[in-house]
Amino acid sequence: MKVDIFRSTQNRTKYMTVPAGKTPDNVELPTDLDSDYNMMTVFSRGLDLQLVDHRAGLDCAEVLRQIASKGFALHQATVEIQIGTQGRPQVK
Repeated sequence: MKVDIFRSTQNRTKYMTVPAGKTPDNVELPTDLDSDYNMMTVFSRGLDLQLVDHRAGLDCAEVLRQIASKGFALHQATVEIQIGTQGRPQVK
């Protein structure tokens, strides 16, 4: 399924995925939706998601299930990078 992904401008860990060609403005959203989803910006367009895809930070099967059920999917993703010097010789 081709999808478009939008990212919250208020909380950059929150995403909404909709069928390609749709926007958050033209899908029926619940009235009690978290306000972080009020302002969205395009993150990716025309992404081809399949149930068996493995993507960092994205559970493709869950996103596709939500879209089939509600017409959109809400999800979050964060990446944590740790840089350290463990195991490296120290210069004195």
